[in-house]
Amino acid sequence: ACFRPLGGARLAERGRTPHPLPDPLPERARLEWRTEHESSLGLVCGGACLKAHQLARDPASVRRTVRRAHVKLSGSVFCQHCGVDLLALVAQLKGLPSEEARRALLLARLPHLARWPGKLDRAATEPSEGRLWEADHRREVRDGGGEAASEGAFDPLCVGCHQRKTNATTRGRGDDEAVRLR
Repeated sequence: ACFRPLGGARLAERGRTPHPLPDPLPERARLEWRTEHESSLGLVCGGACLKAHQLARDPASVRRTVRRAHVKLSGSVFCQHCGVDLLALVAQLKGLPSEEARRALLLARLPHLARWPGKLDRAATEPSEGRLWEADHRREVRDGGGEAASEGAFDPLCVGCHQRKTNATTRGRGDDEAVRLR
C-alpha cells in the first residue's frame, strides 16, 4: 500500500483555536498544536490502498471483509478452532424468547464460553455477530500482524476461542496451546 503521510499535527496558526499540551510541562515545552483531521481518502491513493488502510486500521471493516470472504467460500462463518457455525448461532439466539434460553444455547454450543462470564452475559443479553465472533490475526500482533492488510491475514474465531488463544500467547505459557488454537 502506498500510504501518503498524514499532515495531522501542525503548529497552531494565529487566530485558530489551539489545543494546548497539559499544564505540568515546562514553559518551553508548552507548544500549542492543532490537529487537522483528514478523511481516509486523503491518506491513500485509492482503490486497493484504501482497502488495505481500512483493514489495518478499522476492526469493523476487518469483520465485514472476513465475513464476506468466508460466506463466499463456505456459505457461513465458522470458528476456525471449534468449528461452530457462528452466523447460524446468531440467528438461533435472536429467535429465542428469553435471556435464559439464549444462555442455555450458548453453553450447549460454546461450552468454553463459561470461562468468561462477561462475554457470555453480553452474548446472551444482546446476541449479535460482534458479540459472538472476532477476526483474529493469523500472525500475532506483537510479531507484526497488527499491520495486516488483506482478508487472508485473519481468521474468524468465536469470542471464547479468541480469548483462549490470546491468553495462551500473552502468558507465554503455551506456544503449543496457541498453535493448537490456530
